[in-house]
Amino acid sequence: MKVAVVGGHGVLGRGLGPHFRGIGCECVFAPPRAELDFARSPEGVRDWLSRTSPNVIISLLGATRAGDEGDLFAANILPTYTLLRVVRSARLSLRIVVTSSAAVYGEVDAMVPIGEETPRRPVSAYGNAKALQEDLCALYRIGFAQEIVLARIFNTVGNPFDQTSVLPALLSRVRALRPDESLLLRDAGAVRDFVHVEDVAKGLIGLCERASVPPVVNVSTGVGTSVRELAQRIAAALGKNILIDEIPGEHSVTWSVGDPARFGVTLGWTPSERIDEAIERVNLPT
Repeated sequence: MKVAVVGGHGVLGRGLGPHFRGIGCECVFAPPRAELDFARSPEGVRDWLSRTSPNVIISLLGATRAGDEGDLFAANILPTYTLLRVVRSARLSLRIVVTSSAAVYGEVDAMVPIGEETPRRPVSAYGNAKALQEDLCALYRIGFAQEIVLARIFNTVGNPFDQTSVLPALLSRVRALRPDESLLLRDAGAVRDFVHVEDVAKGLIGLCERASVPPVVNVSTGVGTSVRELAQRIAAALGKNILIDEIPGEHSVTWSVGDPARFGVTLGWTPSERIDEAIERVNLPT
Protein backbone atom coordinates (compact mmCIF):
# COMPACT_ATOMS: atom_id res chain seq x y z
CA MET A 1 0.00 0.00 0.00
CA LYS A 2 1.34 3.38 -1.01
CA VAL A 3 0.14 6.25 1.19
CA ALA A 4 0.36 9.88 0.12
CA VAL A 5 0.53 12.22 3.13
CA VAL A 6 -0.51 15.78 2.37
CA GLY A 7 -0.09 18.63 4.84
CA GLY A 8 2.59 16.60 6.57
CA HIS A 9 5.06 19.39 7.30
CA GLY A 10 3.15 20.98 10.18
CA VAL A 11 3.49 20.14 13.87
CA LEU A 12 1.19 17.11 13.73
CA GLY A 13 2.65 15.82 10.48
CA ARG A 14 6.23 16.02 11.73
CA GLY A 15 5.21 14.14 14.86
CA LEU A 16 3.36 11.46 12.92
CA GLY A 17 5.97 10.97 10.18
CA PRO A 18 8.46 8.75 12.06
CA HIS A 19 5.62 6.56 13.31
CA PHE A 20 4.14 6.21 9.82
CA ARG A 21 7.50 5.00 8.58
CA GLY A 22 7.95 2.73 11.60
CA ILE A 23 4.69 0.93 10.82
CA GLY A 24 6.24 -0.24 7.56
CA CYS A 25 3.95 1.21 4.91
CA GLU A 26 5.30 3.12 1.93
CA CYS A 27 4.63 6.79 2.63
CA VAL A 28 5.30 9.68 0.29
CA PHE A 29 4.99 13.19 1.68
CA ALA A 30 3.76 16.08 -0.42
CA PRO A 31 6.21 19.00 -0.64
CA PRO A 32 5.83 21.82 1.89
CA ARG A 33 3.43 24.66 1.11
CA ALA A 34 6.23 26.91 -0.17
CA GLU A 35 6.77 24.38 -2.98
CA LEU A 36 3.21 23.08 -3.47
CA ASP A 37 0.33 25.22 -2.20
CA PHE A 38 -2.79 23.08 -2.09
CA ALA A 39 -4.97 26.18 -1.73
CA ARG A 40 -3.70 27.82 -4.91
CA SER A 41 -2.20 25.22 -7.23
CA PRO A 42 -4.67 22.54 -8.36
CA GLU A 43 -2.53 21.73 -11.40
CA GLY A 44 0.50 21.24 -9.20
CA VAL A 45 -1.51 18.94 -6.93
CA ARG A 46 -2.75 16.98 -9.95
CA ASP A 47 0.80 16.57 -11.29
CA TRP A 48 2.14 15.44 -7.92
CA LEU A 49 -0.60 12.84 -7.47
CA SER A 50 -0.05 11.61 -11.02
CA ARG A 51 3.67 11.16 -10.36
CA THR A 52 3.28 9.46 -6.97
CA SER A 53 0.25 7.24 -7.85
CA PRO A 54 -0.87 6.52 -4.26
CA ASN A 55 -3.44 3.92 -3.24
CA VAL A 56 -4.73 6.11 -0.42
CA ILE A 57 -4.29 9.67 0.85
CA ILE A 58 -3.96 10.87 4.45
CA SER A 59 -4.81 14.55 4.60
CA LEU A 60 -3.38 16.61 7.45
CA LEU A 61 -4.26 19.83 5.61
CA GLY A 62 -5.35 22.66 7.87
CA ALA A 63 -4.23 24.86 10.73
CA THR A 64 -5.04 25.27 14.41
CA ARG A 65 -4.02 28.93 14.44
CA ALA A 66 -4.02 31.69 11.85
CA GLY A 67 -4.00 35.49 11.64
CA ASP A 68 -7.74 35.83 12.15
CA GLU A 69 -10.90 33.76 11.89
CA GLY A 70 -11.10 34.20 8.14
CA ASP A 71 -7.53 33.02 7.70
CA LEU A 72 -8.28 30.01 9.90
CA PHE A 73 -11.30 29.07 7.81
CA ALA A 74 -9.32 29.46 4.59
CA ALA A 75 -6.42 27.36 5.89
CA ASN A 76 -8.71 24.46 6.76
CA ILE A 77 -11.16 24.56 3.86
CA LEU A 78 -9.44 25.77 0.69
CA PRO A 79 -6.61 23.18 0.56
CA THR A 80 -9.09 20.40 1.31
CA TYR A 81 -11.39 21.65 -1.44
CA THR A 82 -8.53 21.60 -3.93
CA LEU A 83 -7.56 18.07 -2.95
CA LEU A 84 -11.11 16.72 -3.27
CA ARG A 85 -11.71 18.55 -6.55
CA VAL A 86 -8.48 17.27 -8.09
CA VAL A 87 -9.12 13.68 -7.01
CA ARG A 88 -12.62 13.83 -8.50
CA SER A 89 -11.62 15.52 -11.76
CA ALA A 90 -8.72 13.10 -12.25
CA ARG A 91 -11.12 10.19 -11.63
CA LEU A 92 -8.83 8.70 -9.01
CA SER A 93 -10.39 5.74 -7.24
CA LEU A 94 -8.84 5.88 -3.81
CA ARG A 95 -9.69 6.49 -0.17
CA ILE A 96 -8.96 9.82 1.51
CA VAL A 97 -8.54 9.84 5.28
CA VAL A 98 -9.06 13.41 6.48
CA THR A 99 -7.94 14.40 9.96
CA SER A 100 -10.57 16.34 11.87
CA SER A 101 -10.75 17.29 15.53
CA ALA A 102 -12.70 16.71 18.72
CA ALA A 103 -13.21 20.49 18.65
CA VAL A 104 -16.21 19.93 16.36
CA TYR A 105 -18.19 18.47 19.28
CA GLY A 106 -17.87 21.57 21.44
CA GLU A 107 -19.78 21.50 24.72
CA VAL A 108 -21.81 18.32 25.21
CA ASP A 109 -24.82 17.72 27.45
CA ALA A 110 -23.57 14.73 29.44
CA MET A 111 -20.15 13.86 30.83
CA VAL A 112 -19.92 10.48 29.13
CA PRO A 113 -17.59 9.42 26.30
CA ILE A 114 -18.65 11.21 23.12
CA GLY A 115 -19.78 9.01 20.24
CA GLU A 116 -19.50 9.92 16.59
CA GLU A 117 -23.26 10.47 16.30
CA THR A 118 -23.20 13.21 18.95
CA PRO A 119 -24.45 16.49 17.44
CA ARG A 120 -21.63 18.90 16.63
CA ARG A 121 -21.77 22.19 18.51
CA PRO A 122 -18.34 23.78 18.15
CA VAL A 123 -17.63 26.80 20.35
CA SER A 124 -14.31 27.98 18.90
CA ALA A 125 -13.23 29.37 15.56
CA TYR A 126 -11.05 26.31 15.07
CA GLY A 127 -13.95 23.98 15.86
CA ASN A 128 -16.16 25.83 13.38
CA ALA A 129 -13.46 25.64 10.71
CA LYS A 130 -13.05 21.89 11.17
CA ALA A 131 -16.83 21.39 11.12
CA LEU A 132 -17.01 23.21 7.78
CA GLN A 133 -14.12 21.11 6.50
CA GLU A 134 -16.11 18.02 7.52
CA ASP A 135 -19.21 19.33 5.74
CA LEU A 136 -17.22 19.81 2.55
CA CYS A 137 -15.99 16.23 2.80
CA ALA A 138 -19.54 14.99 3.37
CA LEU A 139 -20.74 16.81 0.24
CA TYR A 140 -18.07 15.10 -1.87
CA ARG A 141 -18.64 11.72 -0.21
CA ILE A 142 -22.42 11.80 -0.72
CA GLY A 143 -22.68 13.86 -3.89
CA PHE A 144 -19.77 12.37 -5.84
CA ALA A 145 -19.38 8.95 -4.16
CA GLN A 146 -15.81 9.69 -3.09
CA GLU A 147 -14.52 7.42 -0.35
CA ILE A 148 -13.70 9.86 2.45
CA VAL A 149 -13.11 8.95 6.09
CA LEU A 150 -13.06 11.59 8.83
CA ALA A 151 -10.72 10.82 11.74
CA ARG A 152 -11.72 13.01 14.69
CA ILE A 153 -8.54 13.20 16.74
CA PHE A 154 -8.71 14.16 20.41
CA ASN A 155 -5.82 15.81 22.31
CA THR A 156 -2.57 14.46 20.90
CA VAL A 157 0.41 14.00 23.24
CA GLY A 158 3.93 12.64 22.85
CA ASN A 159 4.78 14.78 19.82
CA PRO A 160 8.29 16.25 20.30
CA PHE A 161 7.54 18.99 17.77
CA ASP A 162 4.54 20.26 19.77
CA GLN A 163 5.48 23.05 22.16
CA THR A 164 2.12 24.79 22.60
CA SER A 165 -0.67 22.32 23.40
CA VAL A 166 -1.84 21.57 26.95
CA LEU A 167 0.79 19.06 28.03
CA PRO A 168 4.00 20.71 26.79
CA ALA A 169 2.77 24.16 27.86
CA LEU A 170 2.06 22.88 31.37
CA LEU A 171 5.36 20.99 31.49
CA SER A 172 7.24 24.16 30.63
CA ARG A 173 5.38 26.16 33.31
CA VAL A 174 5.77 23.55 36.06
CA ARG A 175 9.47 23.15 35.30
CA ALA A 176 9.98 26.92 35.63
CA LEU A 177 8.19 27.25 39.00
CA ARG A 178 10.23 28.53 41.92
CA PRO A 179 9.95 26.57 45.20
CA ASP A 180 7.73 29.26 46.78
CA GLU A 181 5.59 29.86 43.68
CA SER A 182 2.10 28.50 43.03
CA LEU A 183 0.89 27.34 39.64
CA LEU A 184 -1.92 29.57 38.39
CA LEU A 185 -4.22 27.23 36.55
CA ARG A 186 -7.14 28.26 34.37
CA ASP A 187 -9.88 25.70 33.66
CA ALA A 188 -8.30 23.23 36.08
CA GLY A 189 -11.40 21.05 36.09
CA ALA A 190 -11.66 20.78 32.29
CA VAL A 191 -11.36 17.13 31.26
CA ARG A 192 -9.59 16.01 28.11
CA ASP A 193 -8.85 12.75 26.29
CA PHE A 194 -5.10 12.55 25.66
CA VAL A 195 -4.09 10.13 22.90
CA HIS A 196 -0.47 9.34 22.08
CA VAL A 197 0.83 10.44 18.67
CA GLU A 198 2.12 6.91 17.99
CA ASP A 199 -1.41 5.55 18.42
CA VAL A 200 -2.78 8.31 16.20
CA ALA A 201 -0.35 7.27 13.46
CA LYS A 202 -1.20 3.60 13.85
CA GLY A 203 -4.93 4.43 13.78
CA LEU A 204 -4.68 6.53 10.63
CA ILE A 205 -2.76 3.82 8.80
CA GLY A 206 -5.33 1.28 9.98
CA LEU A 207 -8.11 3.41 8.50
CA CYS A 208 -6.19 3.29 5.22
CA GLU A 209 -5.70 -0.46 5.26
CA ARG A 210 -9.10 -1.85 6.28
CA ALA A 211 -11.33 -2.94 3.44
CA SER A 212 -14.39 -1.23 4.92
CA VAL A 213 -14.46 1.65 7.38
CA PRO A 214 -17.23 3.98 8.60
CA PRO A 215 -17.27 7.59 7.37
CA VAL A 216 -16.45 9.07 10.80
CA VAL A 217 -14.21 7.57 13.50
CA ASN A 218 -13.02 9.03 16.81
CA VAL A 219 -9.32 8.63 17.55
CA SER A 220 -9.43 8.62 21.34
CA THR A 221 -8.78 6.54 24.45
CA GLY A 222 -12.09 6.99 26.28
CA VAL A 223 -10.12 8.01 29.39
CA GLY A 224 -10.62 11.50 30.78
CA THR A 225 -7.91 13.47 32.59
CA SER A 226 -8.48 16.90 34.11
CA VAL A 227 -6.02 19.72 33.54
CA ARG A 228 -5.47 19.72 37.32
CA GLU A 229 -4.55 16.03 37.36
CA LEU A 230 -2.28 16.52 34.35
CA ALA A 231 -0.39 19.29 36.16
CA GLN A 232 -0.01 17.07 39.22
CA ARG A 233 1.31 14.17 37.15
CA ILE A 234 3.79 16.45 35.42
CA ALA A 235 4.98 17.75 38.80
CA ALA A 236 5.40 14.20 40.09
CA ALA A 237 7.44 13.27 37.01
CA LEU A 238 9.68 16.28 37.63
CA GLY A 239 10.01 15.48 41.34
CA LYS A 240 8.24 18.67 42.41
CA ASN A 241 5.59 19.39 45.03
CA ILE A 242 3.39 22.17 43.74
CA LEU A 243 0.51 24.28 44.95
CA ILE A 244 -2.21 25.01 42.41
CA ASP A 245 -4.21 28.24 42.46
CA GLU A 246 -7.27 27.76 40.32
CA ILE A 247 -8.72 30.73 38.50
CA PRO A 248 -11.88 30.90 36.37
CA GLY A 249 -11.47 30.14 32.69
CA GLU A 250 -13.13 31.64 29.67
CA HIS A 251 -15.02 29.76 26.95
CA SER A 252 -13.35 26.43 27.66
CA VAL A 253 -15.09 23.17 26.87
CA THR A 254 -15.72 21.36 30.16
CA TRP A 255 -15.66 17.78 28.88
CA SER A 256 -13.96 16.35 25.78
CA VAL A 257 -13.55 12.59 26.06
CA GLY A 258 -14.15 10.39 23.03
CA ASP A 259 -15.87 7.04 22.82
CA PRO A 260 -13.35 4.68 21.12
CA ALA A 261 -15.86 1.86 20.55
CA ARG A 262 -16.24 2.39 16.79
CA PHE A 263 -12.47 2.67 16.42
CA GLY A 264 -12.07 -0.63 18.31
CA VAL A 265 -14.66 -2.47 16.23
CA THR A 266 -13.15 -1.16 13.00
CA LEU A 267 -9.47 -1.73 13.75
CA GLY A 268 -9.50 -4.44 16.42
CA TRP A 269 -7.71 -2.43 19.11
CA THR A 270 -8.10 0.84 21.01
CA PRO A 271 -5.52 3.42 22.08
CA SER A 272 -4.50 3.29 25.73
CA GLU A 273 -3.85 6.23 28.05
CA ARG A 274 -0.09 6.97 27.81
CA ILE A 275 0.22 10.35 29.52
CA ASP A 276 3.18 9.43 31.75
CA GLU A 277 5.09 8.10 28.74
CA ALA A 278 4.32 11.29 26.84
CA ILE A 279 5.57 13.44 29.72
CA GLU A 280 8.88 11.57 29.65
CA ARG A 281 9.25 11.93 25.88
CA VAL A 282 8.36 15.60 25.46
CA ASN A 283 11.70 17.32 24.90
CA LEU A 284 11.61 20.91 26.14
CA PRO A 285 14.67 23.00 26.99
CA THR A 286 15.47 23.20 30.68
